[in-house]
Amino acid sequence: MNDDGSVNLATSCTEIGSGSNTVFAQMTSEVLGVEPEKIHVVFGDTENCPMGWGSRASRNTAVGGMAVKLAAEDARNQLLNVVAEKMEIHPNDLEIRKGRIYVKGTPSRAVTIAEAVRLNRYRKNGQAIMATAHWDAPSELADKVTGRGNFSFAFSFGAKAIEVEVDARTGKVEIVQVVAAQDVGLAINPLGIKCQIEGGVHMGLGYALTEEIMLDPTGRMVNDHLVDYKILTPLDMPPVESIIVEPIDPIGPFGAKGVGEMATIGTPEAISAAIHDAARVWVKDPPFTPEKVWAALQKKEEGP
Repeated sequence: MNDDGSVNLATSCTEIGSGSNTVFAQMTSEVLGVEPEKIHVVFGDTENCPMGWGSRASRNTAVGGMAVKLAAEDARNQLLNVVAEKMEIHPNDLEIRKGRIYVKGTPSRAVTIAEAVRLNRYRKNGQAIMATAHWDAPSELADKVTGRGNFSFAFSFGAKAIEVEVDARTGKVEIVQVVAAQDVGLAINPLGIKCQIEGGVHMGLGYALTEEIMLDPTGRMVNDHLVDYKILTPLDMPPVESIIVEPIDPIGPFGAKGVGEMATIGTPEAISAAIHDAARVWVKDPPFTPEKVWAALQKKEEGP
């Protein structure tokens, strides 16, 4: 923590578009009572950050977030202890909010967080307000709390409902609407979650309809550019309704868990089932191109 009351948060979790830096700042703000805009998140540099296991398996919010929460709680305790010593009261009698540390029931008797940081630093044997934490979910913790019985302390659940229109003359599949429901535990950043769900749906639609890695006989990719490797543009995206489901997770930070892969999973499968519902043909080999759907329709007309 800095003399002006701001916070430097160094994390091994790398921000790759999931919004984890924002979530970590929110968690730190909640615990320390510091405005989110005063929290500077440093990541992706092992010279300045601890070494981590990488951003994967929807672990940033759940696992990295717990480490952030624990470190913030440690720093909070240091702040309360130094102020309690100054005011000659018990730390439990203090509250910390909106950049101020004050006596419960007597908000006028207060110091700013910046003043508390300086008080701890600029005195005999003074020290910086600094805290570190590491957290991972041991399997025995998962067993005791959830009975889930393996290393994953939290499982994600989701569902997709997709409406399609199939042109019987050309085999073209048009996505009319996507509804995606996601169990996220406590939603730390609802807007970020909805954006991540929409991004996951975009990826799933690409897998289902247009994206395909093509290899030559030597194994070299031959469509390694955006002229031939077709991804959906914003104009290609259908309406997406994101539904956030919030059963509080018993282990995750503030009850939260990750979104990640579940935002994508289920999209190609739902589209395949929707094509069958609309045209009574199964096309199971993505991408479900017009050529493949048309061929399946022709085979259906020809009969066995």
